[in-house]
Amino acid sequence: MIQLQNMKPSWLKRVGYTLAVLGVVGLGVVFWPKTGALSPWSPGRIIDDNVFYDTNTFSSVQDIQNFINSHTPACDTWGTGPSEYGGGTRAQYAAKRGWHGPPYACLRDYHENPSTKETSFEKGGGWFAGGLSVANIIWNVSKEFGINPQVMLVTLKKEQGSLFTDVWPLKSQYKYAMGFACPDSGPGNTANCSNEYAGMYNQLRMAARQFRLYTNRPGEYRYKAGRSNYIQYNTNAACGGSWVYIENQATANLYNYTPYQPNQGALNAYPGTAHCGAYGNRNFWRFFNEWFGSPLKSVRIESPLSVRTEGTGSKLFTDMTITASFTIRNATNQRRDLGTMAIAARDSKWNNHDFGSQRVVLEPWQTYTYRVTTKLTKEEDYKFWITNYREGNGWSNNYPESAPGYSREVSTFVQTAPTVTSPVTIQNQRTHVGQSTRIRFTVKNNSPKPVDLGYFGAAITSPSGRNADASFDTVNSLAPGATYAYDREFIPRESGIYKVRISGTLDKGTTWTEAQYPVPTPASAGNRAQFTILPNPTLTQGITFSNPSPRAGEPVTTTFKIKNFASQPITTTNRTCLIMRNQHGANYDLGCLQPTTIQPGQEQEFKTTRSFPVGVYRAYFSTFDGRTWHEYAAPPLETGNEAVKGEMRVLQDVVMSQGLSITPARARAGDKLTGSFTLRNLSSAVSQTDQRLCYIIRGPRGENHDLGCQSTKGIAPHGSVQFSLSRPFDKPGTYRAFFALYDGSRWHEGAALPGVTGKEVTSLSFTILPNPTLTQGITFSNPSPRAGEPVTTTFKIKNFASQPITTTNRTCLIMRNQHGANYDLGCLQPTTIQPGQEQEFKTTRSFPVGVYRAYFSTFDGRTWHEYAAPPLETGNEAVKGEMRVRE
Repeated sequence: MIQLQNMKPSWLKRVGYTLAVLGVVGLGVVFWPKTGALSPWSPGRIIDDNVFYDTNTFSSVQDIQNFINSHTPACDTWGTGPSEYGGGTRAQYAAKRGWHGPPYACLRDYHENPSTKETSFEKGGGWFAGGLSVANIIWNVSKEFGINPQVMLVTLKKEQGSLFTDVWPLKSQYKYAMGFACPDSGPGNTANCSNEYAGMYNQLRMAARQFRLYTNRPGEYRYKAGRSNYIQYNTNAACGGSWVYIENQATANLYNYTPYQPNQGALNAYPGTAHCGAYGNRNFWRFFNEWFGSPLKSVRIESPLSVRTEGTGSKLFTDMTITASFTIRNATNQRRDLGTMAIAARDSKWNNHDFGSQRVVLEPWQTYTYRVTTKLTKEEDYKFWITNYREGNGWSNNYPESAPGYSREVSTFVQTAPTVTSPVTIQNQRTHVGQSTRIRFTVKNNSPKPVDLGYFGAAITSPSGRNADASFDTVNSLAPGATYAYDREFIPRESGIYKVRISGTLDKGTTWTEAQYPVPTPASAGNRAQFTILPNPTLTQGITFSNPSPRAGEPVTTTFKIKNFASQPITTTNRTCLIMRNQHGANYDLGCLQPTTIQPGQEQEFKTTRSFPVGVYRAYFSTFDGRTWHEYAAPPLETGNEAVKGEMRVLQDVVMSQGLSITPARARAGDKLTGSFTLRNLSSAVSQTDQRLCYIIRGPRGENHDLGCQSTKGIAPHGSVQFSLSRPFDKPGTYRAFFALYDGSRWHEGAALPGVTGKEVTSLSFTILPNPTLTQGITFSNPSPRAGEPVTTTFKIKNFASQPITTTNRTCLIMRNQHGANYDLGCLQPTTIQPGQEQEFKTTRSFPVGVYRAYFSTFDGRTWHEYAAPPLETGNEAVKGEMRVRE
């Protein structure tokens, strides 16, 4: 018997026929208009069995005839129409080519007598007695062999598509119209058809019969349903192929009839061709969709029933959420109401533990995953299966059907779940980067049977999101009631917040638990924890001054410390520097801690000592990474309380312990006065402040009487120095004394150094009394003498100064009578008066009768100053006098 499963139609239609209707049947090439929505292409499921074998798709022969009429053009039976190729009419053109003449029988008109083999080509181009139409032949063979007439029509178009478009077909186009008994065994893998099966009737009947043979005797043919088959992409084996799991017999029938599958290029190139392409089964799929809709008319379950718990996979435990699921696909272009779907569950005693049910309505082509959950509380053997309820049909365990190889039920043991009985903890709550610590928790088996904990442990996520898992354990069998203690070393590699969860797998990594197995308890804090890892090394002592308020020049020691808490030596890479700036921004930097290797547990100290001038200083950290300075970048803090900034106030080293003083307190012009103040160095070092504090005196008219200056530099530690200077003051009046400070570049008038008590005198006023002064005013020995009687007139002046004083003016006693006549008494001439000496003016004379008025006048060598008396000592001294001389 011919290996019909390898046969394919292969011949060329009339040479020169338009490409629009050209079909290279060996590989099924044909051109057709593009269609709308298609069923999904699946090489293992091209057409469903219930479609392939459905003989009721047409109600009568006339229905088939109507379909053919609607898909074929009107026929030019006698070839009277103009030829598409020139040269007169079609009949004339055929004669020139040596083809037979009319009549020409189109598909809609073609009849054949199965017994005599006569056809419409011999009987006037149409119906004749004893002849069967193509529709009639298809109806008969479909019923005889149980093949869908739609399949026959689509196969006819796939194999000889020109019959549906040609208005004057030749008889040769019907000879092998179904490609039956035309294996690709000719030269170059061309069709090699057998004359034994030539003719339209033979082709249609034998094709239908062959489809039935494939179905009834599947083991005798190459391609088999329910297993993987290697199917080539082309007649040329060098073009390759792939393994295809053929899901049903109808699809296997198509591959046995046309033993090639389209490659991706052929699918993409539709309706054209591609390198190493084959098109027969592609075209069958496309034509069927175009004419009759999807060849996949079924709704079925396309996955096995899955019963799993999240994280533990197919190993089920009590008190954990169990999810049952499967996938349903509507492979039709119609909306399908499946009724109520459910997952039934029974224990060993057939107690009902069904999952919740769902009403399922699928849209055309929709794939839907049915998923329900439940919890089981009892350790038992359970059976789960898919079931369905539809009105009028009751409950069914077989609807919708399942795709081949997919189980609808699961039987398994549900075990009491182990629980986590203590939370995830870290051994050292103050763990640093690189420091070894341990992660711990405990798990208890609550089942009366050993339990498989699988491969599990502490899954750890670092602050940057990286995997930092501690090592996992494998515990395949934990005895009933036993507790397992997880205890693993953990060495963190970065600082920040780490998140920990108990994780594991019971199926070698296919499914991982995340904080759900073993089952958490209130004591386990949800099988999750987080902890903070401190940086390393850290600042264990911040910026520290040995004296935060030193005196200028006093040495100050500044320190900070960093420590390596890790279990291994650590090499620092940055320079950690201590920056110091005064209130003016001047640089007083203290130095850097250089990169070095710090041993485990070692504390490295930065320490430096120096003195500072007076001022306010601000200290802070900066780091240098070899390329860039990072100002204010401090080492990580150990507790968060370490000082990363510091302020130091350097006080004046030299202060006033005694302010301005002047002695004597009461002075006369010509006296020598002594001005003084005392400075004290409060520092423990020789004073470094280089300033001059000056004793300033301004006279009554602002004239300069400054006493001098005292330097603040070089005073012994805690020593004092007194400034004291004397000088005479010749002019009476009020004098103003104050400080002026010279800082080396500028004078600061009125500025003084700080005082020890703050009450030190920084400015004062003093008065120089006149000298000499009138200690006795004008005095008459007899203010009422008789004419001719001698009268003695006196006055006295005294030098109260501590130094001799030389007078420069003549002090004269003027006397005038009532008529203004001159009776002047004389002058006290300029002279030197010793300290404390009193000089007396004394003169005696007589006067005529009259009234006499006496007063002082002075002569400075150039000018007389009438009524100018010497300064008075008490203010009561008489600078005028009157005398009455009697008869």
